[in-house]
Amino acid sequence: MFLDALGSGELLSDEYHEIQLAPTTVGIGSNKPEQYWVMGALMLDGWAFLNPGIPGYYGAGGTLPDEGWTMVVYTTPSPATDPSVSTATGIFRQFTSIVSPEHSLEH
Repeated sequence: MFLDALGSGELLSDEYHEIQLAPTTVGIGSNKPEQYWVMGALMLDGWAFLNPGIPGYYGAGGTLPDEGWTMVVYTTPSPATDPSVSTATGIFRQFTSIVSPEHSLEH
C-alpha cells in the first residue's frame, strides 16, 4: 500500500526517504513544525496524511511511521450529508485519538 511505503521508505534509500519527509517547508507560509508539506503528503502531528477526493467519494489516509500505524477511511455522502464535505477526514481524525492518543488529530 502506498501509505505503508511512504511511511517506511521501503522504496527509497534511507537518504532519499529522509529528504522526502524532511520539514523543509516549515516556516514557509502557514507551515509549522506540527503541520507542514513534504514530497507526497502533509505531515500532521507525526502522521503522513492524504485526503483525496472527487465529488461524492472522499478518502482520508495516513501513516504514523514511528508507531507502525496506517489507516484509510473512504466515505460517500448520504442524502442527509453535504456532498462537498469530506466526512472521511473527520472520521480519520476521530480514529487517531483511539489508535494513538499522543498523536491524536482531534483538536
